[in-house]
Amino acid sequence: MESPKRECASYKQRCAVQALRFSAGWTDRQIAEDQNLSIGTVYNISQGPSTPKKPKGRTFSLNTPTRRLLVATATMSAAHRRMPLTEVAAACGVQACKRTLQKAFRMEGYSRRVARKKPFLDERKRGLRLAFAQAHRGWSKDDWRRVIWTDECYVWLSGHTSRVWVTRRPGEEYNDDCLLPQFPKKNSIIVWGGILGGTKTELILWDKDNWGSTTAKSYVDNVLIPVL
Repeated sequence: MESPKRECASYKQRCAVQALRFSAGWTDRQIAEDQNLSIGTVYNISQGPSTPKKPKGRTFSLNTPTRRLLVATATMSAAHRRMPLTEVAAACGVQACKRTLQKAFRMEGYSRRVARKKPFLDERKRGLRLAFAQAHRGWSKDDWRRVIWTDECYVWLSGHTSRVWVTRRPGEEYNDDCLLPQFPKKNSIIVWGGILGGTKTELILWDKDNWGSTTAKSYVDNVLIPVL
């Protein structure tokens, strides 16, 4: 003979039973009819704490060692940082859905973010920029207002760009393996301009047909000398 199954009341029903029993003064029979429960279930609930405890959720399936393994694999190189979390899990032999993996990485302080774009710099160029910054760190605003600042903008003629996602912590956006290097764009139009104090130069559209590629000599001859 099978034993009768114990009736399961929801958290909302248990709160209602306590309120109706002790605040409204209802009888167990009245509460049972109102909440569609048996009298025995109502009695057992009323014998419990006045504020029912919420049932605990399921234990998270990915423990700390597993999460740390996933993070170590996802951050070991630039290529691994760009791998989707499901591919990282497959490389570690971990079976979990995308949502579970996202939660696991958030628990370790990591998330998927769009890679920052930054021009590609080799060690020599980095050294030169650092030396320039250190040599001019004591300049005043008036000193900088006597400097001509120039920049170029590349406009794509064809093709498309797409976002690249990396796995990183907040504050790691400029780590080498979290950056997306930008290389010279061949199929594009170059627009040049500059500013000096409170003034600005005219915009120059690079004439590839007559000026050729952007070399140091063509840049000086066609932009710096005529404009500045």
